[in-house]
Amino acid sequence: AVGAALKLKLSSGGVDSATVAALAARAGPMPTFSVLSRSTLGSGDAEAAHEVAAALGVPNHPVYLDEPSLALRPDDWRRILWSCEYHVAGPEQLFKYCLHAFARQRYPSLKVILLGQGSDEFNGGYISNTLRNARAWQRADWQRLDAALRAMAAEQAARTAGFSDVDIQLMLSGLLDGAPMSGNAPAGRPPNTWQRYTDRWRKNLDVHLWHEDRTAAAHGIESRVPFLDHRLLECLATIPEQHHAELFVDKQILRRAAARLLPASLANRPKGNFFYGRQQHHAFDMMYSLLARNHAELIDQAIAGSQRTGGPLDPYRFRGYFREVGAYRTTRQMTRLCELANMGILADLAAGASAAIRPSRLPLHDVVWDDWTASPAGRSALRLSKRRDLPGEVVVGFAAGTSLVEVKSAGAGVPGPGATFLVLDDGRLTTAVTSPPWSRFLAAIDGKRSIDAVAAIARIAREDVRTELGAALDEGVLIDVEDLQS
Repeated sequence: AVGAALKLKLSSGGVDSATVAALAARAGPMPTFSVLSRSTLGSGDAEAAHEVAAALGVPNHPVYLDEPSLALRPDDWRRILWSCEYHVAGPEQLFKYCLHAFARQRYPSLKVILLGQGSDEFNGGYISNTLRNARAWQRADWQRLDAALRAMAAEQAARTAGFSDVDIQLMLSGLLDGAPMSGNAPAGRPPNTWQRYTDRWRKNLDVHLWHEDRTAAAHGIESRVPFLDHRLLECLATIPEQHHAELFVDKQILRRAAARLLPASLANRPKGNFFYGRQQHHAFDMMYSLLARNHAELIDQAIAGSQRTGGPLDPYRFRGYFREVGAYRTTRQMTRLCELANMGILADLAAGASAAIRPSRLPLHDVVWDDWTASPAGRSALRLSKRRDLPGEVVVGFAAGTSLVEVKSAGAGVPGPGATFLVLDDGRLTTAVTSPPWSRFLAAIDGKRSIDAVAAIARIAREDVRTELGAALDEGVLIDVEDLQS
C-alpha cells in the first residue's frame, strides 16, 4: 500500500538526482519519475533516468510527453501559468507540471517528492559553463574563473547603475574607466573565488525553487531539496580555500561521494540540461503550437490583459512579432515571446479571467521503457536522439510537408531572384538559405539518393555542409528515409 507520507524521487538522470535517489533507496524501492519526450531523449536525460533507476533497482515511471502529439489546450497553459504565478515559464514548467500531475494521479496519497535542486549552485555545477569550457580542466582555469566572476559582477553592477550595453562593453575592454562598474564593495575582507561563485549562482534558486514549489503544490505535493539542508551548506562553507579548486570543479566533491553509491558511469556523467540539446526544437515547437491554438487565442488574451491593465503590448506589432518568431523558433526568441505573452495572460487572469478556466484531467500516461524502446516509434526516436554524424550511404529526404522553394520575383523585404527558402509543414518559411553549397545540396535531395550521392551531384565536399546538415536533421527539416518508413 502507498503510505500517506510516501516520498518519491523526481529523477532527471544527473548525478544530483541520482545521488539523492541512491540514498533514498536505502529506505526501500521508492518510485521515481522522469520525462520521456523527443527533447529529453535528445539531451540524454530520459535514458539516463532509466539507467539510474535500473542501477538502483527502483521503479521508474517515464511519463510520455511526446511534443508533437501532446494534446494540450489553451486552458491547460492558463492553469499552469496561474499555478506558477510568474511570467518566466515555458517548456520546463509545462513538463514539470505534467510530471507532478501524473505522479499524483498514479499515487493519490503522494505527499512529498525529493529533488536534486541546489547542488549546482553550491557544489560547482556551473563552473565550466561560466568559463564556456569544452576541454579538460587546467590549473590556470581557477584564476580565469575568478576573473570571469569579477567581470560578471561588475557588469551586473553597471546595469543596476543604468549604464548601457555599449558603455559596459567599452568599460570591459578598458577604453573607458571601469571604476563605475565596481559599485559599492561591501566592507571587510574581499570574497574569494568560491564566494564569488556562490554569490553569482545561488540567485538561480529564487526562480528554480519557486517553479519547483508551484508546479508541485498545484497538485498538493511538497517538494524537498536535500542539497539545501543547512548542515550540508555549513559543511561546504568550512572547506579550506586551498582545496576549493580540487573539490568544486565539475562537482568533484559530490562525484567522489557518489562513487560509493552509483556505478562509475553514472557518478561521472557530464552535466545535462533537462530538455535543452540536440532536439530542443521539439519543446519550443510545442510551446509555439500551444500559443497558436484556436487562432492564437492566448496571444489575443495577452494583448487583452495588457490593455486592461495599461500594459505595454502594442496589438498590431505584437501579433507581427508572434508571426516573425514562428518563422524560425530560436531559444532566445521563443523565451522572449513566452515571457511577453505570459505577462499579458497573467494580467488578464488576475483581472478576473481566471474564473473562466475550465478544469480538466490532463491526458497523461507512462510507458514501460523496454516495451517502448522496442516499438517502431521508440526505435525511431532513439535513433534520432543518438545521431551525431550520418554515414555517407544513408539516404536523406525532406520531412513530410517540407520543401525547397526558389524566389523567381521578389517583393518588399524578400531577397532577390535566385534566393532559396525552406518551407516547413505548416507553411512557415525558414530564414533564407545563404550558403551556395548548402542550397545546391538541398536542391539535389530527392529522397532516393544517399548523402554522398547528393554531395556529388551538387559538386561539393560533404564537409562543406556538415554543420547545416546536422542542424537540419536535429530540427526535423531533413530526415533519414529509414525513419520515414518506420
